Amino acid sequence: MNVFSNAVQVAKRVGRIAKRWDLAALRGLRRIATKVDEKQVENLSGSNSAEPGSYPVPNRTGNLMRGRFFKVPSPSLAFVGNTTVYAPVIHREREFLQDASDDVDATAEMQHEIRKVAMAP
Repeated sequence: MNVFSNAVQVAKRVGRIAKRWDLAALRGLRRIATKVDEKQVENLSGSNSAEPGSYPVPNRTGNLMRGRFFKVPSPSLAFVGNTTVYAPVIHREREFLQDASDDVDATAEMQHEIRKVAMAP
């Protein structure tokens, strides 16, 4: 008796998806980190006449803008921050990084990349 199966084709497809999974997660985290950084820029792009405690944060010297960064070292880890010495003081008054993070729909950004992998032939 001959037995026919598509197990080999299924295994190949699963293997292709698995190889692309980490790359999709890395791209998803990059999308998220980039969008959080863009929101940080919006929050830090103020004029000198902004009201105290309001957004955007007044831009007097540009140091806060130059201190911003994001890094995605792995498919499961991303950093978005600001290295300016006085960034923590400003952040206590106006949580510009937390607010930037809250404004980004991380789930939707990651799903966008994961769907590409799941729908690929």
